[in-house]
Amino acid sequence: MRESLESIELEFLNKHVKARVLKSLKDVRGLDEPIEASEPGSEVTVRRWVALKLAEEGFIAFKEGEEMTLDELVDVHWKESLQPSSRLSSLPEDFYQKLRLYLKKVAGEGDRQLLEKSVRLAKDIVNARTRKIVSMAVSLAVPQELLQSLAPEERLLYDEVRGLVEYWRSYVFQPLEEAD
Repeated sequence: MRESLESIELEFLNKHVKARVLKSLKDVRGLDEPIEASEPGSEVTVRRWVALKLAEEGFIAFKEGEEMTLDELVDVHWKESLQPSSRLSSLPEDFYQKLRLYLKKVAGEGDRQLLEKSVRLAKDIVNARTRKIVSMAVSLAVPQELLQSLAPEERLLYDEVRGLVEYWRSYVFQPLEEAD
């Protein structure tokens, strides 16, 4: 599972994102990916890992929608809390990867109250969805539409739990199969 999660993260970090230039990029060195020299106020498209480094140094700011915000986290929390125990709300694209970056960023900012609120909301979302995914994994039949609503990280969890449950069931009922 670890390798699969790392693969999802690597794919996420290599996606292109849009950013607004804050300081001239013509003297930026040391990045493997060439960046067009851009003046402050212009927009660039770069891979996320490059954008993260440039943002850390104050050269760029992510365009709206490229990073998670507290408002987005609150919105996902609200939508998930409205769902019945057998349904999953849809998540924004790259939700878990953006959530990881958001939590890391908030933790680094030193706003303890914001961090505690963000972690509480994130844990509520993850716990609610995990319960639903595990319930789906132990079910004998799961509607295809439910499986399609899973984020890639959730699909890994579902497949892993489902495989363990199927193995356990076959172990328990193996004597019956041998008796036939």
